[in-house]
Amino acid sequence: AIGHRFAVPDVQSPVAERPIELEMYSRSPKVFHVHNFLSAEEARFLVKKAQSKDNPYSIRPSTTGHKSWTQGGEAEVASTRTSHNGFDVDSPTAMAVKRRAFELLRIEYVESLADGIQILRYKPKQAYIGHHDYFPTGQSGDFNWDPQRGGSNRFATVLLYLSDVSEGGGTVFNRKVNATALALHGGKSLQELVADSDAAAAFKKRKQPWEEDLVKACHTHFSLRPKSGDAILFYSQNPDGSLDDMSEHAGCPVLNGTKWAANVWVWNAPRYGQ
Repeated sequence: AIGHRFAVPDVQSPVAERPIELEMYSRSPKVFHVHNFLSAEEARFLVKKAQSKDNPYSIRPSTTGHKSWTQGGEAEVASTRTSHNGFDVDSPTAMAVKRRAFELLRIEYVESLADGIQILRYKPKQAYIGHHDYFPTGQSGDFNWDPQRGGSNRFATVLLYLSDVSEGGGTVFNRKVNATALALHGGKSLQELVADSDAAAAFKKRKQPWEEDLVKACHTHFSLRPKSGDAILFYSQNPDGSLDDMSEHAGCPVLNGTKWAANVWVWNAPRYGQ
């Protein structure tokens, strides 16, 4: 049931006195709030790793597309994704977090079913327009992206929150209207929605249509507020292997503070070869 919260005792919590708990948030898209998924030490480590000069995949402007710069690909920089990101591909902390994510999903851990942990930083005004974590089935001709036809794609996302955010910075699911929020905020302008934030003046100076639309969506659609140590679990595929359009989501603009987050992407079959 929506709102049902229960402990998951067979997934070992990183904080002994606080078990990992799942709370059902939405059936379509299928979204769970994961309480107590990370320890404070793990969150701090991942933030530090992303900024380390010793990390060959340290933080830089975020990219889009399936050709990751971590593999020498020519990734694309998009004006509608203004965050920075880095990767932790092999630290003991990253491996422990990925294994925990697989346990939560009830999937046997296989490294070829996971991407390296992507670590994200959003400063004030930074955001990511609505997108899917899965790739379109016609993304490229060199790989079978269609799970319904024996291919592989991103199956589920465990989105980790590594910091609290003073204002803004939530995760919004663009296809799911929040009726209560719509009644409260519907029709308000961008300036009215962010008038009390330090980012208001900056938005007025550099406002773009997608930014204004996204701020409104974050107030009128199903969204979740960042909380350090917690995570969101959502599925990009339906049980029959079809890609779930309802899983479209966006990173809401940060209005005050800095947002640190990370992704664990789990695939339904190996990413490289079938």
